[in-house]
Amino acid sequence: MVNLFNLINYLLLDKNKKKFTIYSENAFYKNFYFKLALELNKTNQLSVVTSDLNEYTELKKYFRVFYIGNGLSKLFFFNLLNCEYLILTLTNIGNNYFKSRFCKNYVYFFHSLASTHYIYDRNAFDNYDIIFTNGDYQLNEIRKKEKIDKLINKKIVPTGYFYLDYLRDKKKNLQTKKQVLFAPSWNKSGKDLFNDFAQKIIELLINKDFEVIFRPHPESIKRNKSKFNEISNKFSSNSKFILDKSTDNFYLNTSSLLITDTSTIAMEFALAFRKPVIYFNYTKKIHNKDYKSLNIEPIEEIFRNEFGINVQSLEQLNSQLDNVANLISAKNYNHNLKRFEKKYLYDYTNSIISALKFLNKD
Repeated sequence: MVNLFNLINYLLLDKNKKKFTIYSENAFYKNFYFKLALELNKTNQLSVVTSDLNEYTELKKYFRVFYIGNGLSKLFFFNLLNCEYLILTLTNIGNNYFKSRFCKNYVYFFHSLASTHYIYDRNAFDNYDIIFTNGDYQLNEIRKKEKIDKLINKKIVPTGYFYLDYLRDKKKNLQTKKQVLFAPSWNKSGKDLFNDFAQKIIELLINKDFEVIFRPHPESIKRNKSKFNEISNKFSSNSKFILDKSTDNFYLNTSSLLITDTSTIAMEFALAFRKPVIYFNYTKKIHNKDYKSLNIEPIEEIFRNEFGINVQSLEQLNSQLDNVANLISAKNYNHNLKRFEKKYLYDYTNSIISALKFLNKD
């Protein structure tokens, strides 16, 4: 009942006070939109709606915020919401979630640097009116998809990646430790690094005297609690094991190395902190089986091939761990990463300014 009451309060709110509405699934996404929200809040035209009680508790000291949970209130919200701009990072609007006729503009912003046609569902972005893009690669992918499927061209705004700007702001001159951030991705198939290799990789790292920061994807925790509890219980008493479910990504700053499979956190780690990434090639995260129809190589595969240290087995991983100190110099990281940024990404240091300029144009 409380969630429904909150929803009613939002729906009855003066339209000027929710001209800009940000919807967030959970606190994980807060750092992606927080700076934008702070600026929009200065107009007194912002409301934030969240399905996460912890996020609500954290945000209410900054914004006008409404907690609606994940039940019927969430369903009614997407059916009835009334605002000029709904800003969100939830895919498949109009497919998995109803698109309200009372909302003028659905605005999508990315929570990764990934391409639009590889790890996302084929029609994940079809029903948005406006998309804030990270680089020309996403613009080209979206336009080609629209042409193939004969879709109406949506408005594309070249903002740059909000989150990379956030990470650069958080970058501190902390002493890098003999610490590995292990961040397996989530895969719909259930056949992934988290389920099949996480425990063995953590054991290997601890045995080689690394401190292990284990950061599973939130969806892995939610959808496979038994495996998550099994891993947590096995290592929780080990002083070299830290389970990281925080939203601030502090350990990106202190870790000397990232190990992942297909997670786009690899690009964020390398680009923001200039540190090496080992990819454990087990299964690829492909949620669009038709991705080759665009004839565009996904940006995450370009990055993996150019900057990743790729291993296929625990034995190969073990061998690479003995050579961590040389991984950066061998790849000439700084120079090549700057070249990659210039070629593929918009200037993310102005991402919030670019978004605000568009949203406040009228």
